[in-house]
Amino acid sequence: MVKDQSWPETAVDRFILAKLEQEGLRPTKAADKRTLIRRATFDLIGLPPTPEEIDAFLKDTSPDALARVLDRLLASPHYGERWGRYWLDLARYADSVGATDGIAAPSANAFRYRDWVVRAFNSDMPYDQFIKAMVQIYFGKRQPWDSHDDIRVHGGLAKQADGPIPALVQDLKSRGLLDKTLVIVGSEFGRTPFNQNTGVTVAGVGRDHNEKGFTALLAGGGVKRGIVYGATDEFGCKAVENPVHVHDLHATILHLLGVDHTRLTYRYSGRDFRLTDAAGNVVKDILA
Repeated sequence: MVKDQSWPETAVDRFILAKLEQEGLRPTKAADKRTLIRRATFDLIGLPPTPEEIDAFLKDTSPDALARVLDRLLASPHYGERWGRYWLDLARYADSVGATDGIAAPSANAFRYRDWVVRAFNSDMPYDQFIKAMVQIYFGKRQPWDSHDDIRVHGGLAKQADGPIPALVQDLKSRGLLDKTLVIVGSEFGRTPFNQNTGVTVAGVGRDHNEKGFTALLAGGGVKRGIVYGATDEFGCKAVENPVHVHDLHATILHLLGVDHTRLTYRYSGRDFRLTDAAGNVVKDILA
């Protein structure tokens, strides 16, 4: 309940006025139309209104003149450019990928992420969908985990991941998004337990790909908590307990995302292909 019944025009006005009155403050006087359109335009798209836009607003005496201006600004592509930059700053976006001799190297595809963020803001994408669509933990433009010549680099990479991965899970949980978000931590393959040396380096302590014994971590939406499923032999060479094929993992991930992999099938060269090739079963034992 507010004391001044003459000032508020909407429920939002009453909400603001109640707090002002609680603090012993009064609303400022109403802005003139020229000031109002400048404030609205700068706030929403970060640019000044054109002389033509100012003149049109000054001449428009209809009660919904301001509402039409706001709708136009919210529909402008500049809205996403104005407000998407705050997220890009938070994500530490740059058009470069590091520096050589103090000179930043341009990234040929960085703009794709920037433009996607702008489109997400312009389409009013819900925040939970926005997060689920783009959160990742980034280890650089190359594949540093593909250690065919020196497996010891994994130690440093693991230290880099030990902080961000639980931080991501905790952040999603604190925002009430973890139950609706599937977090996947993995790589292209497991690694063999025996040495490989491609001759590229002199270290000779690398590991080859190992699709028969690999580890993937799943957390969040639809996944049982606190379980370990499957195990390799004592050498870490091959899964011997509850083996899960890569196609099974993909089928399970698709299931958790609401996609039935068996229904996305097309006939090609005599085989029924789908997103999991021609195989894959959902691992129901890990589903919540």
